[in-house]
Amino acid sequence: MGRRSGSRSRTRSKSRGKREKGTVNTWNMEKQFGFVSCDSGRQDVFTHAEYITDTQARYDAKTKGLRRGDRISFDIEEPREGKKSYQAVNVEIIDMVKRSRSRSRSRSRRRRSRSRSRGGRGGRRSPPPSKPQEQRAGDWECPKCGDYQFARRTECRKCGSRPPSIRDDSRGRGGGGRR
Repeated sequence: MGRRSGSRSRTRSKSRGKREKGTVNTWNMEKQFGFVSCDSGRQDVFTHAEYITDTQARYDAKTKGLRRGDRISFDIEEPREGKKSYQAVNVEIIDMVKRSRSRSRSRSRRRRSRSRSRGGRGGRRSPPPSKPQEQRAGDWECPKCGDYQFARRTECRKCGSRPPSIRDDSRGRGGGGRR
């Protein structure tokens, strides 16, 4: 039991030998891990944001991520059971690639917002243009407000006015509709 903890602490502590240096070549921002190309020419090694020793640098790596080209120094830990590759542990950031205020993101946001206002893929702000309604026999236009009514309506749906045909009949033209 003591042997296992001793070997574990030995891999996590600063190595007695020369530390490796390398360049970050990929970084998964969502899962906070990446791969590093070693300057010595050995196979790429895995690293995780948790392996960064400086707490502020670790926080920055977790929130902003590392980028391709960032330079780090690290100790190499052999793969444990179930792991696929060597790991860069006790990571110290030597030099970070210059970060710019991501102009590409702000451009894409502007582009997206413009397309929305033009009725693009980003969602509609106004309803689609309506089709002209097919007029059928008996449909009528309200003489008071001008709203279009279907034939089944006996009064305007907006103002309650009666259609001209019913108005004419209500004036009492004869014997209740019989001829």
